[in-house]
Amino acid sequence: MQRLKIPVLPSIVTAALLTAIFSAGNAYTFNASRSLHALALDGKAPAFLRRHNRHGVPYTCVIVVMLLSCLAYLALGSTSAKVLNWILNFCTAATLFNWTVMSFTWIRFNQAMKAQGIDRHIYLPAPSKIQPYAAYWAFIWGFIFLWVQGYSVFLKGNWNTATFIFDYGIIALAGGIGLGFKIFQRTPFHRSKDVDLETDLDFFEALDNYYKDQQDDVPLNYKDKIMAKLF
Repeated sequence: MQRLKIPVLPSIVTAALLTAIFSAGNAYTFNASRSLHALALDGKAPAFLRRHNRHGVPYTCVIVVMLLSCLAYLALGSTSAKVLNWILNFCTAATLFNWTVMSFTWIRFNQAMKAQGIDRHIYLPAPSKIQPYAAYWAFIWGFIFLWVQGYSVFLKGNWNTATFIFDYGIIALAGGIGLGFKIFQRTPFHRSKDVDLETDLDFFEALDNYYKDQQDDVPLNYKDKIMAKLF
């Protein structure tokens, strides 16, 4: 940037980066706090996380998420930075696992609709034009990268037990939790023709109709029409 001889350019880039970081942090804080609140409402997280203020903000969940974000300060120390790197590797592997499972879930969902004679273009309010190919594409690459994302630990002289655990531990942990739940709760593995596609459908149909009514009341401008065509 110095070669461009624009003195203010570094400050502009720094401001843009800080804005992007703040935006990403704000988005992840919102998503994490609402997901945690939903788990609490479903009885899968402590009851105190159900609390919210008069504006509907789950403040206890926001506090918990903000406290967890303080782990970023581990980067300030050389030894603690290594621990932070392990945590980041674990979170990266967990994200890959999450997207792989979501892709597989959609594939099974699509198979269930086919087995039960349901046309997804009619059944779903916004069917994707690139499905089911996108789901298979995401599942295949997610599965591959889930196993190769920590490949460097297998190179000669690079073995590190802690790195291996944090890179690949999520596979054993999540797989064990999933199978353990199925075993202890005695929940069956359903065939495509037996998958329940009707429970709580009325709620989602009412929610979809509500948003459709809201959209009908608002006139679309040129930009909104283009976005509606694309998405």
